[in-house]
Order: sequence, then C-alpha cells, then structure tokens
Amino acid sequence: MKDRAKKVIAFEPPCWCPDSAGTTSRLTMFNNDELVIENFRHVIYSDDERVSVKTRKGILNIYGKRLQIAYYASYEVKICGSINSVDWLTV
Repeated sequence: MKDRAKKVIAFEPPCWCPDSAGTTSRLTMFNNDELVIENFRHVIYSDDERVSVKTRKGILNIYGKRLQIAYYASYEVKICGSINSVDWLTV
C-alpha cells in the first residue's frame, strides 16, 4: 500500500519581506468588535472610548464604546468592544 499521509508545508516569508523583520504593524479586525495589532511598541493610552498604540511608524488610535484590552503581549495586543473607527498618525 502506498503511504497517503498528507504533507505539511511551512511557508517562511523571504528575508526582504518587512513583516519577517517585525517592522510592519499588522491589524486584524473581526466584526467591528475585536482588533488584534501585531508588531507594535506599546500602548500609550487606554479608556473605554479610545485606545492609542505606538507603532514603529506612528500612533494608531482606536475609537469606540466599551473598549478594553483583552490581552497584551510583547508581540501583539487584542482590543475588544464596539469599534467605530481607527485612525493613523505618522510621527
């Protein structure tokens, strides 16, 4: 019998890709109530209507209602609540 095991292929981005160096921030939003930010520096400000996050190239402001930080790790932060808008300030 032939072995029909599935091969698992891992993809590594090439070294020139900005994301592989961790220099580009990545935002992933789910249904206007969850936002995950990867590759950030730190959270500058947080209350129930605004969260400000410092990134390598600027400041990301998240506006909404009942905002809270679900978790905070060195590589990503997750913000939950009713997110109305996101804006970007370059510094």
